[in-house]
Amino acid sequence: MQTRIAEKGGMVSAAPWGPGSGRVSFCPSRPAHEADAMKTHPRPLSPHLQVYKLHTKVTSMLSITFRVFGAVLMTAGTFFFLLWIVAAAMGESAFAAIQGFYGSWFGYLVLFGLTVVLFYHLTNGLRHLLWDTGFGFDMPTLRKTGAVAIGSAVVLSVLAWIAGLAAV
Repeated sequence: MQTRIAEKGGMVSAAPWGPGSGRVSFCPSRPAHEADAMKTHPRPLSPHLQVYKLHTKVTSMLSITFRVFGAVLMTAGTFFFLLWIVAAAMGESAFAAIQGFYGSWFGYLVLFGLTVVLFYHLTNGLRHLLWDTGFGFDMPTLRKTGAVAIGSAVVLSVLAWIAGLAAV
């Protein structure tokens, strides 16, 4: 074994804790042309986003957005709901100010975004429930159910806003 290590450029030592310790350490030396190649062509850090082609990975992006939208729904939805409840508890003027914000174009935009997030999370959650039954693990079905989840989230959001604005 020592001769094979020595043939490959390693070092065999016989001393107790250093060179010559009897312990075998393999320290290959790099040829100069390999070291130069590494300097001129740096390798990417791994794992790194530049390695993956996320724009072609529809199922990965749907999974990531499902988790991100769940976090957004939890934090932003809770924040806006608590803001509304606290304003109602603080009095009529604070409640009118918050209602004015929610009734503005920016408030509508925020609330519509939260509605899309809610329905996307709901429809993708149903998709995950289907997966729990063992349905839909082949790539064509994954892509179709992903498109259905996105499309139904948009349609349900628009229908909810039409019904809500008609009731006002």
